Amino acid sequence: MLLIAIRFGAVILALTFHEFMHAFAAYLQGDKTAQYAGRLTLNPLVHIDPMGTIFLPLMLSIAGLPAFGWAKPVPYNPYNLRNGRLGPVLVGLAGPFTNLSLFFISAGLYHVLLATMPQDNLLMVFLYVFTLVNGALGLFNIVPIPPLDGSKVLMAFADHPKIRPIALFVEKNGFFILLAYIFLNTPGLNWAYAKLVSMVGLI
Repeated sequence: MLLIAIRFGAVILALTFHEFMHAFAAYLQGDKTAQYAGRLTLNPLVHIDPMGTIFLPLMLSIAGLPAFGWAKPVPYNPYNLRNGRLGPVLVGLAGPFTNLSLFFISAGLYHVLLATMPQDNLLMVFLYVFTLVNGALGLFNIVPIPPLDGSKVLMAFADHPKIRPIALFVEKNGFFILLAYIFLNTPGLNWAYAKLVSMVGLI
């Protein structure tokens, strides 16, 4: 039960930072939509999606599977962003880049504390799980397929003649493409994730 609680808590914390940084990136560019919606906060309660933040990660944690999930999307108005075409890209990538930053920070802290604490210490276990969760969220969300955050990069160049047909097709069929990507390219995702985790010496 304690391990389940740690894994569940790590997912919620990682998702909270992810969504907060979406809101903060929009705020820094002049859009206060997320602030008015009460999303410019690190309070996890305002970011919770019942299915993606509670049910799915809890069930995965109980089943002993890698904990994963999502939170409520942060609202923003692209027309309020002062950076034009680049604005939505910065808002979109703020979430996964935050998770990847937390991945390296928590991995570094884990190795520093490992010199003085046993691996089964609760803090060490949490840091280990938190690192893995952030790596998975960050890596997965930079994939340029809607509704993932990486799709903002593709859509930013959708007016280019050579990119427009691809962008329109991906935008229209993003959900099905994403499902196919998950189920057909799982070995590729696993390989990239394994490389990322081995980079910080956790496997």
